Amino acid sequence: MNTEQVNTPTAVMVGGSLCHGAAIAARLEHDGYAVLPLQGGDATVLPADGAVALLVINTPVMRSGLRFADIGDADFDAAVQDQLFDTVTTIQAVLPRMGAGARIVLVGARGHLGAWGGAHHMAASAAVVALVRSLALELAPQGIRVNMVAADFVELDTPGTPASAAIARAVSYLGDTDTGVSGETLLMDGNAGLRMSESRKPRTGPRDATADAAQSRGL
Repeated sequence: MNTEQVNTPTAVMVGGSLCHGAAIAARLEHDGYAVLPLQGGDATVLPADGAVALLVINTPVMRSGLRFADIGDADFDAAVQDQLFDTVTTIQAVLPRMGAGARIVLVGARGHLGAWGGAHHMAASAAVVALVRSLALELAPQGIRVNMVAADFVELDTPGTPASAAIARAVSYLGDTDTGVSGETLLMDGNAGLRMSESRKPRTGPRDATADAAQSRGL
């Protein structure tokens, strides 16, 4: 038996062919993981109980300009299926193979911050953030930590973006056994959420500024 293979931790990777996936897989291999692709929640390809050190589920979300009034049942069902339901069933399939010290890292979108258009994607993304928090609390007694990387929305279903390397480093950080973080959502959206918030601030004209100054003096 090859001792090196026995000592090599296994990282199960879902969504390796999607945006950011190749960069994440390459980073995990650089970190010393044997990366095992998983499709469709097929647990038969998984190693024995306790052998999975890291589960990464990469589910990038394409930008959508669909207005709320135009969202149909099929649109909403697809968003929930892809972002939430598939994530839940995959974790349920892999979890029995994880032991103390294992990590679960989800890669999704910053939908919980909201955006113009695509409310169905925003709602599904927010549900995933809540799932991460709940799982972190439930799995803490087992020594399993759960976190999320919230990236920006992708324009196209491309293999990668300029941000992919940074997202891969974030996954590496959260997947490290020395990282004492759980239940958190790490924003890796290039400050897009902050720019969005800044754009919503009401502009203060000269009259408003004068009124504010007077109010501060008690006038």
